[in-house]
Amino acid sequence: MSHLELTRDLLMDVGGHVEMKKARAIHRQGGVRSAEYQNGVLSGETRVGGKMKKVSMEMISKTHMENHCTCLMVRRDGRVCAHIMAIGLELIDPQKVAVEPLDTPIEDRWPKLSEEGRPLSLQVMLPLKVEASWQRGQLMTGFGAVLDGEEILLSALPEGPFYIEGHDEELWQVLRELFPIEAPGIVNLDQSEFGQLLQGLIGHSQVFFGKKTSASIVAKPLRRKLSMKGERIVAKPGNLGLWQLSDSEFQPVAPGLPMRLYPVFTKGMPVSAAEARYMLAELEQWFEVPDCLWGTLPEEGTPQVIIFLEGSLRHLEARLEFRYDGVKSSCENGEPKLVGDFFTSLSKETAVID
Repeated sequence: MSHLELTRDLLMDVGGHVEMKKARAIHRQGGVRSAEYQNGVLSGETRVGGKMKKVSMEMISKTHMENHCTCLMVRRDGRVCAHIMAIGLELIDPQKVAVEPLDTPIEDRWPKLSEEGRPLSLQVMLPLKVEASWQRGQLMTGFGAVLDGEEILLSALPEGPFYIEGHDEELWQVLRELFPIEAPGIVNLDQSEFGQLLQGLIGHSQVFFGKKTSASIVAKPLRRKLSMKGERIVAKPGNLGLWQLSDSEFQPVAPGLPMRLYPVFTKGMPVSAAEARYMLAELEQWFEVPDCLWGTLPEEGTPQVIIFLEGSLRHLEARLEFRYDGVKSSCENGEPKLVGDFFTSLSKETAVID
């Protein structure tokens, strides 16, 4: 049985540029201790939440990956994360550094936790104007705690140990992944980091815009409506990328959507008449498909073939031209084009050429 070739392009396709950016940083900093790829399984040791952990991923096909990393994104959405991508990068381009730094534990200045520790609850202060901050790519966020009835910045906590429970445990783990060395106080997050934070805040009751106005982060996904734009299926993303902020409520948009389907939010997913219904049926897991869309899908047209002959009997050249409903058109780079009420037909054009 043949297995996928491990390449940078493959990692980018399955994980996306945001996770690739994180993976490169982990890789450059020597955060991968071991890496191997055998029998279609990518595995190794890398830093997850500030600690070295063994992770693996079954690479079944280009569109089917089973990631077994323990990070929040994988546990919640099953996506390909930066941790396993960093292991792949190590195999493709091994770091030329001494082994000793990799074996030296990263300095951990986080407060300690214990079942017998002092009770602690966490608070998060989001920007007052989240959308404007999102557009700038810098979202100033504060992390605090309540200890013995007193509010304190998370970064100012003593060594501990402390005891946390419920949604605070989920938030603590996400913060350990974002800030592996020490607990944050007031920091600027980029869009990717802010999105990861929101995942860890689902259901948390102590989240505020500034210090007073409560914010709610819900788990129920927002199902956007699909539509056709020319020969592509498109959907509107959230006003915060894969999140929608309405009044004081954050709602995830299409959580768990495979990376290969992300173009539906940008340039759209190109489809042929033969694939359109299959594509809509797959996207219906994450999006609303209006009844009118099923009935208005363009059908595959049959091209009129015109042959232009040039030259002499000794050297004759032929040039093909396809027309649909009298309009000159053909599939470009293997992608069908919409002509009137019909798609151009790649299979029929290929049959003529062959």
